[in-house]
Amino acid sequence: HITIQAEIDGNLTQRSYTPTSSDDDIGHFDLVIKTYPNGNISKWIDGLEVGQAITVKGPKGKFIYKQGLVRALGMIAGGTGITPMLQIIRAICKDPTDKTRVSLIFANVTYDDILLKDELDSLAARHENFTVYYSLDKPPQGWTGGSGFVTPEVIQKYCPRPADDIKILLCGPPPMVSAMSKHCENLGYDKARTISKLEDDYCLRDEIKEIKSKNLEGISVGYTSLSLEEAEFWARRVLCYNKLLNKEAALGIA
Repeated sequence: HITIQAEIDGNLTQRSYTPTSSDDDIGHFDLVIKTYPNGNISKWIDGLEVGQAITVKGPKGKFIYKQGLVRALGMIAGGTGITPMLQIIRAICKDPTDKTRVSLIFANVTYDDILLKDELDSLAARHENFTVYYSLDKPPQGWTGGSGFVTPEVIQKYCPRPADDIKILLCGPPPMVSAMSKHCENLGYDKARTISKLEDDYCLRDEIKEIKSKNLEGISVGYTSLSLEEAEFWARRVLCYNKLLNKEAALGIA
């Protein structure tokens, strides 16, 4: 995600958003921002005109999706919490060789609150490994989707069963995320964490297994003859090793 910062009424304010665009989109990024009457950054952005500038920092976050990370993903999103989910869904659906199954539960208050519904429905219609289940607190007459809160029974029905090769992703209003975390833990899924662990990094997964199985005593790396890409890889590997041993690592790439 990225953070947008602005000075509003003399106060420095910032909010974080997840781009819905891909890493392949060079030169720009797309954000889905819902404007609230009492919002700070959202109202400020809504009042901007084309050509004006914004202050952005990032990207931030440690969760990196690559093909083969898991067999299946279960996603539970509420409101604007759909944006990080859509980023991953798009990445999977655009790669015809990626057979990762994605099951999305998308909860909102009313039908009009459902963001990006046309795109989600189109992706589900064109990709058999992606399904979406909508749930509304206040469904309209004739609504055929879910209604009310997302219950453990709904999670059991629409998400993959607990296993070592699946992950459940949560994003939405804090009360909803808290409730879904408890439901998932009671159903046997791994305890939810707001910050990803090193095991979530696809690039480090094999290194973590090697370090744990061999109990390596240390890794020494010189950077002088390495390319930047190689140096970054080895720096991450050393950092992984030291974090697993609860040690501090001072790393620098010249």
